[in-house]
Amino acid sequence: MPEVDRFRNWRALDLLTSAAVLITALVVIWPRVFGSSPSSSGLRSAPPLPTEPISIAGAPLKGSRAAAVAVIEFSEFQCPFSGRFWRDSLPDIAARYIDPGRVALVFRHLPLEAIHPFAFGAAAAATCAGEQGRFWEMHDRLFQDAKKLSPADLLSGAAAIGLSGDGFKSCLDGTVAANAIRADIEQAKKLQITGTPTFLVGVLKDEMVNVVKRIDGAKPADKFAAELDEVLRSVATAR
Repeated sequence: MPEVDRFRNWRALDLLTSAAVLITALVVIWPRVFGSSPSSSGLRSAPPLPTEPISIAGAPLKGSRAAAVAVIEFSEFQCPFSGRFWRDSLPDIAARYIDPGRVALVFRHLPLEAIHPFAFGAAAAATCAGEQGRFWEMHDRLFQDAKKLSPADLLSGAAAIGLSGDGFKSCLDGTVAANAIRADIEQAKKLQITGTPTFLVGVLKDEMVNVVKRIDGAKPADKFAAELDEVLRSVATAR
């Protein structure tokens, strides 16, 4: 083989190797930098904010429905970053904004089934707990240990928070909960949300949210609070 051709082949191989290393590095580093689990569709670009208000009618809500601002959280129970937000950030956010009635937290399901095989079942468990008025109790229990989301774990968790076993199992075996979760997934697709946790923050009025900000990933409490303060200030100024 001529020396020039050999050099070209080596150069092409070197470029391919470098590209493979770069892609692998992005896959490994992305969640650590952005604090969210990406879907199987790959890395995300920043999509535009929704132009139409989003209805939160019927969705699990923590806080006051009369709050000036709502946070719509697209999340799932097997995602380590969603768990990090629940554990490290939500307690402070709840104490400062949700419990005093300033901000309402709305939960939407986005189980990333391709990478988290127990996420959909956990979402169904939370939805079925909600049918008995215990969504947030189940929400907290599921996030406590993302390694205990098997069907048996879900049933024992339901018993632990005092749910009717027959009603809970009937709900899990039915289609209502699954259809509700699929509807959340479809809404996430329309909003170009592909990773968890993702938060849409906006002005709340009559169970409709006019989104003005998007937050991707499990931000520390102080950074998340700064985002909320900015929206709350703009609402106060508008009034």
